[in-house]
Amino acid sequence: VCQNESIVASTAPLARDIRILLRERLEEGDTNREVLDYLVSRYGEFVLLKPRLSAHTLLLWLTPLLVLLAGGWMVVGGLRRRRRVEPDPLSAAGFGARLAARIDRPAGKARAFALFAHCFTCSKDIAAAREIAGALARAGIAVVRFDFTGLGSSAGEVASTNFSSNVADLLKAVDYMRAHLQAPQLLIGHSLGGAAVLAAAGDVPEATAVAVIGAPADAAHVVEAFAADVGRIEADGAAEVTLAGRAFTIQKQFLDDLKDHTLVDRIAEMHKVLLILQAPLDQTVGIENATRIFTAAKHPKSFVSLDDADHLLSTPRDAVYAAGVIAAWAERYLAPVAREEA
Repeated sequence: VCQNESIVASTAPLARDIRILLRERLEEGDTNREVLDYLVSRYGEFVLLKPRLSAHTLLLWLTPLLVLLAGGWMVVGGLRRRRRVEPDPLSAAGFGARLAARIDRPAGKARAFALFAHCFTCSKDIAAAREIAGALARAGIAVVRFDFTGLGSSAGEVASTNFSSNVADLLKAVDYMRAHLQAPQLLIGHSLGGAAVLAAAGDVPEATAVAVIGAPADAAHVVEAFAADVGRIEADGAAEVTLAGRAFTIQKQFLDDLKDHTLVDRIAEMHKVLLILQAPLDQTVGIENATRIFTAAKHPKSFVSLDDADHLLSTPRDAVYAAGVIAAWAERYLAPVAREEA
């Protein structure tokens, strides 16, 4: 009667009343069946521990099964949605070396595609890249993030690369997206990856918007990371340097290649809307770089301060904030995709 208890075990007032009524009916000579029929007619099927199957109780009997099926459907649907927002691995030939990449997809159809280029000696799986790509995916933007040659899971040797090869890697990633997904409407670059995006943006006609995070205004700025070793590199043709706690071989050709790139001219000619995100206290790429990029770019252009964030956006809230700003800013510049995702 109460909490699925029998009238014998229950202490509820109703159970006491039913016990009295039951005794009276039995004393008057009613059969068990007649007593049950009387109780059901007076109180309804709910008084029975095991309601009888009938047209009136069909829904009651089917409810557990319906709840089970609904729960299973929700679990399966949740798992499917989770699989879709988790990054999928991509790999494409024709990059010189084979480059590894991942795509972070929205739960539904993507309203735009973006390409993310990581920082110098980093990888596509650095925390900032994961957080930014994930946040943009939740905002409906599919993000492809890839490893430059020799870094992360990509093939090749860092020693054989330079800024020119980084730009070439980025354009090959765009070619892959054109062929298999959708050409990126949004280009995002972090640190030296931002410089590569600024250099390559003019060669990606489908891209309407560019966002850079902590980007240097000159590719040669990267030399400051190993300034003490430049003399050895120029004298010996190559030298092993330590960057972010890891050993890399830098060749003289890397330094020579940097001299051939003038980002200011490329920025002025790229004809894209531009968003610059920079932390004023960035100890790796100073705020003056953002000023130079902003001055060189044509309107429309925007600058957003990342306040006390560090260069790598190692605090998740800083990366998520940057992604939110990019998604909100890009909203007005991104056209919907023309066809279904591949």
